Amino acid sequence: INPLVLLFDYGAPEYFDRFGKWASTEESRMATLVDLFKGMSKDGSDPIVFVRDVLNKCLVQHSIGEKWAGNPLYASSLHVRLLLKEYPAVAYEKDDNGRLPIHHAVLCSSPRLDNVTDIFNANPKGASVADPVTRLYPFMLAASKDSVAVAFKLLLANPSLVDTRFDDEGSSRKRK
Repeated sequence: INPLVLLFDYGAPEYFDRFGKWASTEESRMATLVDLFKGMSKDGSDPIVFVRDVLNKCLVQHSIGEKWAGNPLYASSLHVRLLLKEYPAVAYEKDDNGRLPIHHAVLCSSPRLDNVTDIFNANPKGASVADPVTRLYPFMLAASKDSVAVAFKLLLANPSLVDTRFDDEGSSRKRK
């Protein structure tokens, strides 16, 4: 596990991406990764920060590999679901910048609806939390990546984020 700790502490984004592709290629690899996290728990360590980093930096941008896709029981976000099943609290875990996993899921170069949906289902209130770096809501971040389906899904979670009304003087204000 120490090499993985070094990867997250000092690695570059392309290494996170490689690790994510590797881990999401086969079910056995994800199961091994989850077992590593469980081993950390048995040793008295809290793996939640490490699980958060794996989810945010490596997994949310990937679909599962061909070997998983051949089995109709598996959806393309099963690797994300495996982590969320074992560690549901990770969906609420903020990183050093104050971002939630849902922010990372919509900020990747091509947000995946299935991954965003699974993270959303684990923490529905996250869709109403503005990204602390950009000050944009997750649906806005998804729209900025031209991911209409993701933006629409997140906007439906809390339509009041864009609901405005006009006061008697004609100025608009956000409804509370």
